[in-house]
This record gives sequence, structure tokens and C-alpha cells, in this order.
Amino acid sequence: MFFFFFNVFQHTKIFDTGSFSLLNIRDAQMVNELQPFCSEYAFIFYQVLVEVRWFLQLSKSPEIKEVPTFSQETRTFLENIIHEFNENEAYEIKKIKEVTNHDVKAVVHYLKLKCKSHPEVSKALDFFHFGCTSEDIHNLAYSLLVKNALNNVMFPVMHDLCKALYTMGKDNLHMPIPPRIHPQLVSPTTLGKKMAICAFRLDNWAQRMTEVSIFGKFAGVVGKCNDQNIVYPEIVWTQIAEELVTSLGLQYNPYATKIGSHHYMVELLI
Repeated sequence: MFFFFFNVFQHTKIFDTGSFSLLNIRDAQMVNELQPFCSEYAFIFYQVLVEVRWFLQLSKSPEIKEVPTFSQETRTFLENIIHEFNENEAYEIKKIKEVTNHDVKAVVHYLKLKCKSHPEVSKALDFFHFGCTSEDIHNLAYSLLVKNALNNVMFPVMHDLCKALYTMGKDNLHMPIPPRIHPQLVSPTTLGKKMAICAFRLDNWAQRMTEVSIFGKFAGVVGKCNDQNIVYPEIVWTQIAEELVTSLGLQYNPYATKIGSHHYMVELLI
């Protein structure tokens, strides 16, 4: 999955909403590799992806008569909305947002326009975003954004840096340097040891980051799938939500309010 995201952005020119902070203005060269995964463009893409995948998830439930079990051709058509997403599509969503004044509504409206002429999908257009609150889409989009930025940029860079520090430590194992404490000179140490200390710390931090579970929730406005349960009580909606979240490569969070827990973001920073 992560290679798929990388390939999509690798062949896409990042447009003006490629920026994600003031760093893009002052230190663009230092954060340029993060643009495909952390920009507004990326966030729009992930929202589109989540909406389409939820729609496809609904089509798997025979209890939902209004959404037919899609043919392979139709499933391919919907998947291609994701695979063929580009800057022009993102611009269209930005234009729609100027009217809706709501990013998720703009994405849903874009998808309806995209699918209104398709014979199968057009019959179920109102089931885009069915039972969702905006945070269902947002929290999954942010989780995908973070996960892919880590896997495609941060972790490889940290690995290379650790390797370079260990090499510097080995090459300078016997090079003495005068250490200071308060700020007096004390017994000498070596540059290699200092580099090894840095490498060990960074390696330990990177290891802990890889062990952090990146969560996602998909449970409606109060966290219990109430809307879905009222309309289709015979369906185990928590199971369907879990299937969606885990299919995206995320850890399912079964206990949430309208807002999903973002504790994993804090864990990544400490």
C-alpha cells in the first residue's frame, strides 16, 4: 500500500497547495521530500481514498439493498478514481470547497459528479459518506498521512543517519577530544565515543517510533455507529468499520467519541 501512495505522488507535480507549513517558504529544500505525504494535496487525496473505500465497503453488505454488489468493472472504475487522482482533480475539489465552505462536503460532491454518469454507481450516489461524520474521514486521512510520511521519508532518513553516525564512530574510535564539564576540561574521551552515543540514542528513538501503533476510528458522530445502527440494525457496523480501517493498514480504535484519539502522535514525539 505504501509503495502505491509513493508511486502516485512520484509522478504528480505538487501544485500550490503542496505547502504544509511556513517551513516550505524558509526551508523548502529541507522538507521537500515530505511534500507528497504531508501537503494539502496529500490530505485531499487521502480524503478521496477513504470516501471511495467506504463506499466500496458498503457494497459488500447484501443487507444494504440501495447499494448493489458492484461488478468488477465498477470496482475498477471506483479504484481508478484513486489511482488516477492528480493535481487537476484536487483543483476541482478546491473550487467546490469555495461553494460548500467544507472540505469533506467538497470531496463528496466531487465524487458524486465523477460518478453520476456511471450506470451502477449513479443509483447509489447518496451513500457516499453514509453514516459518517467529518472526523471519520479526517482522522483516517491524517493517520495515513503520518504513516506514509514515516515509512517513505522519516524512517529511511533516520536509518541512513544512524548508519553514518556509527561509521563515524568506528572511524574516529581513537581520535581524542577534550571534553568539558561546567565548563572545565576533564579527562579526555574520543570523537568515536561521542558519535556512538548519538547513534545509539537515535537508533533507540527510531525503534520506539516503529513500535507506535497508528490508530483510526470510524464510528460516526458520537462514536457508536448510531446512524447506521438505526437504519440497518441487522448489520454489525463495528465489524465493517474495523475491516475498513485495517484494510488501510491502520490499527482499529473501537472506543472513540466524535473525535478519534490522536495519542499516537504524542507518542511519536516523545
